[in-house]
Amino acid sequence: MYIKISEGVGTPDEKAKANALAAKENGLQIGYYHFGRPDKKNDNTIELDATAEAAEVKILLTDLPVADLPLMLDLEDTASFDSSLAPKEYLTWVETFLSFFFDPVNPSTNPLIYGRKEYLERKLPPTHTLGTRYKLWLSRYTDDQNKAVPAKGWNKWHIWQFSEKGVLGTNGNLDLNLKRVTD
Repeated sequence: MYIKISEGVGTPDEKAKANALAAKENGLQIGYYHFGRPDKKNDNTIELDATAEAAEVKILLTDLPVADLPLMLDLEDTASFDSSLAPKEYLTWVETFLSFFFDPVNPSTNPLIYGRKEYLERKLPPTHTLGTRYKLWLSRYTDDQNKAVPAKGWNKWHIWQFSEKGVLGTNGNLDLNLKRVTD
């Protein structure tokens, strides 16, 4: 189970710790995700903005139960925000943020990148190499696995989010995902 811990800078999820503890108490594996806000709002540079977000995530993680799953960087647009960075700038932001969590010795702990194919292809340069270091969590709502095509830069998805209509107990509208068995 992935639990949101923050979005941008200065917006920690106040329920993250309670959600993580409840999930652990119910025997679930947990991981955390950060909703990235790639821009230049913090210190007016791409690198310092990404560093500010990564530093805050690192601090927040120290007060949360230990994760069983790798960190996930959520990259998407919302009604209130879409990055204005050019593709090369966007890539610099993503690489800078992820560098704080990259482990060349134990790549299975490296963060995942979450996003829709069309969004990632619009925001990242077509020749980026993120897929050589970071696994893709693809968001593509369809019942047809053949339509779950990874974004350029990845040759496969690691996790595929295929629906937002899951139900668990009385909780509805939950995301449903499929994890690739072999990677």
